[in-house]
Amino acid sequence: MVLGRKDVEGYICPECGSDNIVTDSRTGEISCGDCGYVILAHDVDRGPEWRSLDDDQQTRARTGAPLSIMYRDHGLSTVINRIGEDAGGRRLPKEVREKMLRLKKLDQTSQINASENRNLQQAANILEIYVDKLHIPQSVAEMAMSIYRRALKAGLVRGGR
Repeated sequence: MVLGRKDVEGYICPECGSDNIVTDSRTGEISCGDCGYVILAHDVDRGPEWRSLDDDQQTRARTGAPLSIMYRDHGLSTVINRIGEDAGGRRLPKEVREKMLRLKKLDQTSQINASENRNLQQAANILEIYVDKLHIPQSVAEMAMSIYRRALKAGLVRGGR
C-alpha cells in the first residue's frame, strides 16, 4: 500500500471487481489498490498555489495568481524585467546582457504583433470596463470572455485569424 493512502469502504472496482479500494489523502483520488483503476478523480484546483520554504506553515507565500480566462494569456505571461543583473543582483557579462535584450525585444514583439492577441487584449479591456461600470459578476464576465474566444477562433470576429 502506498504511503499517505487509506482504505475506502463501499466501492468496488468496475475494472477488476476488487474491493481493495484506496484513497490518496493528498489529492482525494479514489482508486483500486489491485489494478490501479481510478474510480473517482477530482478536478484541478485552479485556486492560488501556496508554498513554504521553511518548516513553519505560518509563513506561506503565493507562487502566482490563479489562472483566469479574462487575461489574453490566462495570466501566464512572461515578463523579462531586469536585463543587466541576475536574480542575486550580480552584474551579467556583456554578451549575456545583449542576449537578454534581444530576448526581451522578441518577447515583447511576439506578444503585441499577433492580431488575435491584440484583439483578445482589447476585448478583455473593454469587458473589464463594462464589468466595473455595470457591476457585472465575475462569473458572467468569464462566460462572456469564453464566448468571445470561441467566436474569435471560429473567425466570426474582425481581427481574428
